[in-house]
Amino acid sequence: MKVVETKVFRGVDHVTSPSADEARIIEDLAPGTPVTVLPPYFFEEAEIRERNAAHFAELSDVLFVGGFPHIPNVDAALFIAQEIMRGFGRSDRTYASYWSVTPRRPKCRHSPAIGS
Repeated sequence: MKVVETKVFRGVDHVTSPSADEARIIEDLAPGTPVTVLPPYFFEEAEIRERNAAHFAELSDVLFVGGFPHIPNVDAALFIAQEIMRGFGRSDRTYASYWSVTPRRPKCRHSPAIGS
């Protein structure tokens, strides 16, 4: 795979990378090819802060979207729905999940009717 990636890096006009660490590796593999770091998340350092329980008390729903081309981790999604969401202790909270690849078990489960 490294050979293929290196060939691509050397054959294009410009490469974007999600991190500075990866950009340095690409620059070493393809000297002379411009590399720009384009972070996948855009936020200011000051926007990152610890959230307390009061912040989450105002929130009610969770949506999990799996758009990957592989079978989803159904066990993890069901654990979130059946154990984590139940722990909030409020019936007005909703957990929904949708996957682009159909697993062997149900594709979508919703709370608070989980298990029915």
